[in-house]
Amino acid sequence: MSWTLPVSVIVSIALGLAAPGLRRLFGAGLGRVLALWPLALFVYFLGLAPGIAEGEVWRASFRWFTVPAGWLPGGAGPFDVHFGFALDGLAFLFVLLITGVGALVMFYASSYLGKDENHGAFFAYLMLFVGAMLGVVLADNLFVMYLFWEMTSITSFLLIGFWSHRPESRAGALKALLVTAAGGLAFLAGAALILVAAGSVDLETLLAGGEGLRSSPLYPAMLVLVLLGAFTKSAQAPFHLWLPNAMEAPTPVSAYLHSAAMVKAGIYLIARMAPILGGTALWVLLVAGAGIVSLVLGAYLALRQTDLKAILAFSTISQLGLIIALFGWGTTAAVAAAVLHVLNHSVFKAALFMMVGIVDHETGTRDIRALRGLGAFMPVTAAVAMVAALALAGVPPLNGFVSKEMFFAASLETGPVLAGVPGGGVLAVLFPALAVLGSIFTFIYSLRISHGVFFGQGRPPAAAGGHGRPHDPPAGMWLPPVVLAALAVVLGVAPGLAEGSIVAPAARGVLGPVDVPHLALWHGFNAPLLMSAAVVALGLVAYARGPALDAVIGRLPVAPNMNALYDGFLDGLQKTADFVEKRLMTGFTRDYIAYMLGFLLVLLGVTAASVGPFSLQTDWPPQGSLEWAELLLAVLMAAVALSVPFFRSRVAAVVSMGAVGTGLVIMWTLFRAPDLALTTLVVEPVTLLLFLLVFVYLPRLTRDVFPKTARWVNVALAAGGGLATTLLLLGVRGLRADRTVADWYIENSLPLAHGANVVNVILVDFRGFDTMFEITVLALAGLGVYILSNLRFKGGPK
Repeated sequence: MSWTLPVSVIVSIALGLAAPGLRRLFGAGLGRVLALWPLALFVYFLGLAPGIAEGEVWRASFRWFTVPAGWLPGGAGPFDVHFGFALDGLAFLFVLLITGVGALVMFYASSYLGKDENHGAFFAYLMLFVGAMLGVVLADNLFVMYLFWEMTSITSFLLIGFWSHRPESRAGALKALLVTAAGGLAFLAGAALILVAAGSVDLETLLAGGEGLRSSPLYPAMLVLVLLGAFTKSAQAPFHLWLPNAMEAPTPVSAYLHSAAMVKAGIYLIARMAPILGGTALWVLLVAGAGIVSLVLGAYLALRQTDLKAILAFSTISQLGLIIALFGWGTTAAVAAAVLHVLNHSVFKAALFMMVGIVDHETGTRDIRALRGLGAFMPVTAAVAMVAALALAGVPPLNGFVSKEMFFAASLETGPVLAGVPGGGVLAVLFPALAVLGSIFTFIYSLRISHGVFFGQGRPPAAAGGHGRPHDPPAGMWLPPVVLAALAVVLGVAPGLAEGSIVAPAARGVLGPVDVPHLALWHGFNAPLLMSAAVVALGLVAYARGPALDAVIGRLPVAPNMNALYDGFLDGLQKTADFVEKRLMTGFTRDYIAYMLGFLLVLLGVTAASVGPFSLQTDWPPQGSLEWAELLLAVLMAAVALSVPFFRSRVAAVVSMGAVGTGLVIMWTLFRAPDLALTTLVVEPVTLLLFLLVFVYLPRLTRDVFPKTARWVNVALAAGGGLATTLLLLGVRGLRADRTVADWYIENSLPLAHGANVVNVILVDFRGFDTMFEITVLALAGLGVYILSNLRFKGGPK
């Protein structure tokens, strides 16, 4: 059964690669056909729920590579790094969201996209993203997780920028890629530190040795780096800037990536690393602090928006902050609330995004100031919007109310967790207060996007998206959000349905074998209920006084403009690149050689200084006797090479270089290196011929006149290069090299590769892939030169 884990990832990726070809078979129905695969996975994995509830874990592992002994600081090793997959309770929850919501989104997108859209490319990107997300949550070690993590960044870039003809889409895609990819590099660096500290990146091993990691001197660095990866992916403050701009993507992309998939990858990483790196004062401060700030900031910024998708974007930042704060507190009640809200948020937020897509599709606008009274024309969409928005607001008897109550309860129980945290007493009061404040903001904007749009006084926009009047869309568009809205009702009225099979196993995947609080709609009159009542009462009053509220918000300061910081960074990067390009790309070959040789000399100098003194092997002659013919040949080659700069004719210079090459052929022959001699004999004439062929395109040769300073630089670089090469050769001869690898090649060349010529066997067999890729690089470079040399711009010259 474990083999199904890698198969689910591989087949998803394969279907994504095949989607453009399948478009020819299925036409505009491609999305519905491909939706059958995540739907089948959803049904299959859902069938594993009884085993998951019993604590079973499915694993599939393949050895990836071996870390040799002594490769890591401290001499740890050798050990294997496995390309492993595992399905436990936590991964099970996310797999159900990825496949279930993914199937609904694909079905929805088939009707949302116009017939003239590129369905093949869109569903290729989407299916590749499904495979990447499955790889992230099923990965059993951090390096495999990172591999798929970056794949989600690339595929999300393609999805956000799908409408590439729009500058806003391209800018939003680039911003998402830069921010999340930078966070991915931080995550990789954190994983590397974990490997150094723990000697493993396998999650099973790390779970058993979490205490050792938390006591490591590298712990603060590894924690910060891992959290940077999670916060950038989940758009937590101050890295939230990319998510609002990602709303330029088609609505199905937003409904999937920004509710149930991509942004949840950061949540998953935090949940997965909680038992490994969590439980410390630093963890609580960073994770819970970032989460609660994002909750309030995201909700506040949502109130300042008038575009429906922008409101949902900042709402997503806020709701993800709520979940992250719960994982930061880390109590049993908090983790149970977190995993439940992961499920609930995916359900109602995907429905809301789909609702926004319908409104935009049918009215031609997403501006809430122009949207009023749509409920009379779009009753099905209005019903979905009200259910999903009230679930977001935490109104009973919907699923959001259950997890919001648990959130309030967990915020009141943070005292023991904060006991060892600086300022813990203040935070124990501040956390519940901010939880209520953020929830009030959430309640207000939830009514704005539901009641205000569908039941507010006014007329619908006259344009109506070109349809004459707004109306409910075809069943292909309203059926998926209706399913999600119905699920929001079911999970609210009977949350126990998800308790034993989904929520409890997911919580145990974070906490271990613990008793998870019972899920119920009603827990009696208690403090969390009073907090909910206060949210509803104050939210209703504020919503009723909308104009006054907007006036107050308009006078409040805008949060720090991270977009300005981002734009300034890109502008500075561009100016730096322009400066460097102007200094380096001068068009003179001499300058390029000077830069490269100068850098090489600096690098060699730094290396020599760090290594310390080394002995030079200066015995003469080095081995045996030196023949006069060999010495004479070397002198002649040096003399010919020195004469090249003084020639006034290119032909004479090239012929002289050919003479040096001929001398090399003779030298290799004298020193019994027939392979090198034959290779040089082939390369030299071809190179000489290429030079002669291009001479007809070159201008007349003139002597370059360099300033006096440049001439001295030339002399210094030439002398330094020659001296460094000589010292390197003498120093290498004095080293006691480990001949283990060389002897292995000599011993195994004939029996394994059936070749007596060791050099040939190494190039063609043992390192055949290196040789193949070197040839590929040269071929691509040549192809690129050919294409650029024949490039024309709209009928202009080449």
